[in-house]
Amino acid sequence: MSDKQAVVTGGTHGVGPAIARALLDRGAEAVLTGRDAARAEAARAEPAASPGAHVLRSDAAERAACEKGGEELTPLGRDGTVEETAAAAPDTEREGTMSIWDAPVLDSPEPSVAEHVARYLRTDGESGYLEAGVTNLVLTTVGRRTGRLRRTGVFFGEDDGRYILVASSFSGGPRHPSWYLNLRAHPEAQVQIKGERFLVRARTAEGGERARLWRRMTDLWPAYDIYQARSTREIPVVVLERVPD
Repeated sequence: MSDKQAVVTGGTHGVGPAIARALLDRGAEAVLTGRDAARAEAARAEPAASPGAHVLRSDAAERAACEKGGEELTPLGRDGTVEETAAAAPDTEREGTMSIWDAPVLDSPEPSVAEHVARYLRTDGESGYLEAGVTNLVLTTVGRRTGRLRRTGVFFGEDDGRYILVASSFSGGPRHPSWYLNLRAHPEAQVQIKGERFLVRARTAEGGERARLWRRMTDLWPAYDIYQARSTREIPVVVLERVPD
């Protein structure tokens, strides 16, 4: 096997396509494999985007794949706002495995949010950390359907070293925002606050903790009470805790 070739087990689904893309960007010849013959066959039929990867039907074919070339896999599916079956959880802890957080990222389809995030990242938060008088962070989640990275900007508060978010979604709309659904499927995420970037694990606050944190967040942004009054759902309060290095 060449030092520029890589095998991505299960590469036809979950986070495999994103990891394969990042490997290709770094000059590797990525070989995608999958246990599900039907998915592999569907992946093989996808339009070619760039050279470098070969889609195979089973792990048994991995050894032979190392000597072959083909077309890159176009990721299956498309992330949206309706919750569906979750993609496979990313493997971010196995030694020697490329981190999912090095993969390409898709920004919010909302132009004003994408512009805010781009400005924040370009200036390490010098422009964008305080937006509308409220502190903001950049949140990167794993898409619950595609396994691809999704990025957005979110208001946040702090509570004893933890970071608090409110999943308000369009001023209290009837659906949870996509970033919250992604966190519910894959709780590990990446956060950037000013120039610092780190991993967090998310959970939804409940009961008395939610009530206390809700009051803390409405002190920062009183409109959350208005959003909750007009919403047909209980707006989630999300707690982000740092993942130890």
